[in-house]
Amino acid sequence: MDVDYLAFVAERVSQLRAAKGVSANDMSLSIGQSRNYIRHLEKREIVPSLQVLFFICDYFKISPQEFFEQGNRHIPHRPAGACDSRGLEGGILSFDGCLHLVQKKAAKADFLK
Repeated sequence: MDVDYLAFVAERVSQLRAAKGVSANDMSLSIGQSRNYIRHLEKREIVPSLQVLFFICDYFKISPQEFFEQGNRHIPHRPAGACDSRGLEGGILSFDGCLHLVQKKAAKADFLK
């Protein structure tokens, strides 16, 4: 199963924002971004950096793990550690899978040394 990360993040942010009842402009400014940042993210025009993803999670008072796992309720969860080479666990981008993917890309870029 392929995961469309851009769509997933956009839909998850939109879902959480709607549940909180806050405007895209207010949320953008609250996480220290330009006024239209969340609107662009929800329209799939941009992808948040890892740092901004953490700001988004803090804003909603959830962990990155909750951000990814709660948004994947419709996809059956596989045991932790069953990651493939893309950081996916059975097509699910879990927190551990995301961390694995970031570490792998950082190691390739020689950031961790």
